[in-house]
Amino acid sequence: MLMLTIMPAISAGMLTTQANNIQARPCRFRVWKVIPLDADLLGMVLSFCVTYLIVIIQFTNK
Repeated sequence: MLMLTIMPAISAGMLTTQANNIQARPCRFRVWKVIPLDADLLGMVLSFCVTYLIVIIQFTNK
């Protein structure tokens, strides 16, 4: 709701055009030209942490 009061001039057509531009040219960053920095990296790190947290919990509750 706040966006509508601040920027009323933005139309649905402009938003659709911007969304299409983002899909056509996604933001791509790489660390040392090997590791991609994108939304998948966040999921991989989160799953890694959860997996090893479960392992640590299992070993500490003997």
